[in-house]
Amino acid sequence: MKTNLASVMESTHSKNKQYCQNQIRITKIFLLLTIVACAFACLEMFKVFWEQLLDHRSFAAIGQIAFFIIIVLLTYGNFVYQFTRLGYFQRLLKHSSPDREELEKIYKEDCPSLAILIPSYKEELDIVRETLLSAALQDYPDRRIVLLIDDPPEPKSYAAFESLQNMRNLPNSLQKEFNEAAYPFLQAKKGYLERKNSNKSKPQKETKLLIQLYKNAFLWFQNRMNEYDDSTIRKELPEHTRTFMRNSFFKEWCNLHSKRISELEFLLTKGGADSYRIEKEFNRLVSLFNVNFSTFERKNT
Repeated sequence: MKTNLASVMESTHSKNKQYCQNQIRITKIFLLLTIVACAFACLEMFKVFWEQLLDHRSFAAIGQIAFFIIIVLLTYGNFVYQFTRLGYFQRLLKHSSPDREELEKIYKEDCPSLAILIPSYKEELDIVRETLLSAALQDYPDRRIVLLIDDPPEPKSYAAFESLQNMRNLPNSLQKEFNEAAYPFLQAKKGYLERKNSNKSKPQKETKLLIQLYKNAFLWFQNRMNEYDDSTIRKELPEHTRTFMRNSFFKEWCNLHSKRISELEFLLTKGGADSYRIEKEFNRLVSLFNVNFSTFERKNT
């Protein structure tokens, strides 16, 4: 399974590379065509301009110069676009995404905490909730999410008052949801550390436990993803936001954990993961939902 995953990633990288190379070739061809067309156009316009000068048609010659300047400016814009496009695909061709293993080294090292500030001014509750969710579910340990509520602290209507109260309560409701999700992983890591310190930790058993924990995490994300198919939930959420959160956010998390389960199952057939990998996976699972939510409001002025 591990080999298959690597093959899929290699195939995707190969397709992206081929796409960039094709786009570079196409851009170079159009650049060449533009240069040739520009050369013929300049030659033709110069011939017309010279004939007008010989015929002493001054106003026609001035018009030809104005026309020439317009063509030059348009051609310049075309060259800027083509060279920008060429540079973009050349940079994209050289770019390589960091290895997943390299990115996850932060779960074995001391790293600075991450604070994410989210401003809100009379926003829809569902939109803010999705923003908080996307900020909270970052693959990084020790995260703090602060909702900056900029609504007037003393609303003049009941609807505005109710909206403000709901906004104030939102971080607390998410905190409760994340605490409940994080609890099993915190307990699992606590048990692992006890076994490790008493020299009772076995690679196969720990790997089996990690597989089950990742399956639980996968189900959590899958359930959240399926909620976006229910139009009665979060009614104020626009359809394009539903689609993005379902397909480009929660689905990606599901895919990531599905791959991780496959990797661990492969390692289990080889006797289990090593101690470094086991500890890193426990740290990552604990960090997954271990998020601190809070609010900050402006004072009445």
